[in-house]
Amino acid sequence: MTIDEMPAGREINALIAEKVMSLGREIRLRGETSTVTIYSDNPWWQDGAQTQADVVMYGGPKPYSTDIAAAWEVTEKMRAANWHIELSTCAEMKGPWYCHFQEATLAYAYASTAPLAICRAALKAVTP
Repeated sequence: MTIDEMPAGREINALIAEKVMSLGREIRLRGETSTVTIYSDNPWWQDGAQTQADVVMYGGPKPYSTDIAAAWEVTEKMRAANWHIELSTCAEMKGPWYCHFQEATLAYAYASTAPLAICRAALKAVTP
C-alpha cells in the first residue's frame, strides 16, 4: 500500500508519531520481558513500570489523521524543521483537500479530509 492509499487510522497515526514527531520508543512492561512501542515523550513512561492496560489507554499515537488539532501539531513540527506548508481545498482534483510540504523537495498529497492530507504529505516529505 502506498502512502496515498493509506486510510485514516492507527497505522498512519503510528507512522506520523514515529517518523515525523519522533515519539515511538520501546518499553518493557511491568513483570514482562518483551517490549511494546509507546508514542509519548511523557516521562511518566518508565521501563518496567507500566502495564498493558496503561499502554492501551495512554500509549497509542494521537489521532493525527482524523483530528485537525493533532494534525496541526504535525504542521508545526514540519514548520519548525524549515518546511514550507500549503493546505488548500481543490474540488476538481483527486480529493477535496490538498497539502504540500516543501524544503529542498516537494511532497504533496490529496485526501478527503484536511488531517489525512496533512499526514500523507508529511510522511512523503520525511520518507526517502
